[in-house]
Amino acid sequence: MAETGTEPQNWRDGRTLTQCNRYMLEQEISCDVHFIVGPNDDQQRIGAHKYMLMTRSDVFFAMFEGLMAEENSLVTIPDIDPTTFKKMLLYIYCDDTGVDTDEAFPLLYAAQKYNIQGLVNRCGQRMRTGISRENVCHILINTFLWHEEETKQACVQYINLHASDVFSTEGFTDLPEESLIELLQHHKLNIQEERIFEAVIKWADEKIKRQNLRVDATNRRNALNKILPHIRFARMDVAYFSDKVTHKGILTTSEIVKYFQFLTTKKADPPEPQREQRLVFERFKGVLSGKGYFRGNTDAISFMLSEDAKLHKVLVYGSCMNQALYKMKLRVLEDGGAELHLKVFDLRTDGSTKTYPLGIVPPVLVKKEVCYSLVMEITGPASYYGQDGVESLTKEEVTITFCTNKEGLNGTNIKQGQFHSLVFEKIQSIMTDS
Repeated sequence: MAETGTEPQNWRDGRTLTQCNRYMLEQEISCDVHFIVGPNDDQQRIGAHKYMLMTRSDVFFAMFEGLMAEENSLVTIPDIDPTTFKKMLLYIYCDDTGVDTDEAFPLLYAAQKYNIQGLVNRCGQRMRTGISRENVCHILINTFLWHEEETKQACVQYINLHASDVFSTEGFTDLPEESLIELLQHHKLNIQEERIFEAVIKWADEKIKRQNLRVDATNRRNALNKILPHIRFARMDVAYFSDKVTHKGILTTSEIVKYFQFLTTKKADPPEPQREQRLVFERFKGVLSGKGYFRGNTDAISFMLSEDAKLHKVLVYGSCMNQALYKMKLRVLEDGGAELHLKVFDLRTDGSTKTYPLGIVPPVLVKKEVCYSLVMEITGPASYYGQDGVESLTKEEVTITFCTNKEGLNGTNIKQGQFHSLVFEKIQSIMTDS
């Protein structure tokens, strides 16, 4: 609508340019284009300004000023819902992208449609920031729909590391067949084969129920026909395979015999390698932003394990100020100061709260009941950091205990700071009595 005498005379006073843009948009003052947005059963008429739209989108520029420009000032957009379209306009006018993870997917589609690359990047960042055990499967499903490859890879990486937890969530049973197959093909899927079998049985049962069929061996076999080749039965415990798998009726007699040959005779290597089994110890329950890095100060934490293990990865936080490059030097020290590992590297981060794995190659042997320390020098902008840290954690009968390190002069301690997670491979104890 045009500005009228009923408008507050002082609505511009004391307002920033962004605030004025928002007011003009929300009050539809002097709009020169209108959109009929949404499907037929949920349409809204939304006004905007061609000038603003063209400043952020070459697609809108082509619509209004290009060779194929339309004279009509009323544009119909049936494939975007009104709420999403309004959020896109708020970004165009005000750089505002206050959306939750669920809203990011339809907003990504709108941003891609109108080639608003800044909004595309922010939506992807928001999706990656919101990844959790409970929603990662839902996010993964949407990455296939919206062709968001970077977020897809972030989901796969997260699931690989936290597979035991993710496979037990309700969202797991919603995964489409092709997504589940892709996950099962990963060698780094951090879950026992027995747990995979139990999870895919639940997945099959839910699929059968959605088809209004009876849950029985035949329908399970049909539901899992393309899944079964990706379960590594020959890597299961032989007693589990005998007691839990063979009686389900989903494997043929010849398949059962084949896997028993691998499990009992050991005359040939199983066709698939053993999946990497890792212990993931997450130190923090929350995350904050604004951790600074001052020249010469180090972040450090000490830890001790109750059993022998190999340290494979350390996960750290990245920038809270959009994309950034860090210079890092990570040392792993044994009690007494012996340096076991030194790595100097560059780390590029994207501004999300996700963490970044730093590989320890070759992995460092950590002996039980011996104190070790992680000491890291960081150069770069302010980052996210963990809060509400725990002193000890137990996974698969292995306990890790953390303690503050005297070299940690940059705010990292038991309760807060860097080093979000430590990832170990459990091994047989090498300590022997003398």
